[in-house]
Amino acid sequence: MENLLDKKEVAGMLRISIKTLDNYITKGIGPKPIYIGPTLVRFTRTEIESFIQKSMEEGK
Repeated sequence: MENLLDKKEVAGMLRISIKTLDNYITKGIGPKPIYIGPTLVRFTRTEIESFIQKSMEEGK
C-alpha cells in the first residue's frame, strides 16, 4: 500500500496554502482525497502526480 500524505504535505508539494487546497477539494477541482472517518483526509502520491500532470496538460 502506498504511503498517504496529509494536507500540509500536499499543500507544500503544490506550493499552495492549506486553505486553497481545501477550496480545491470542496469545488472538486483538486487531487482526489481519501477520507478516513468523518474528518481525516489523506492523499496518495500517485493522485498528486496525476493532478499535476493533468494541470500541466490543461495549461498548454
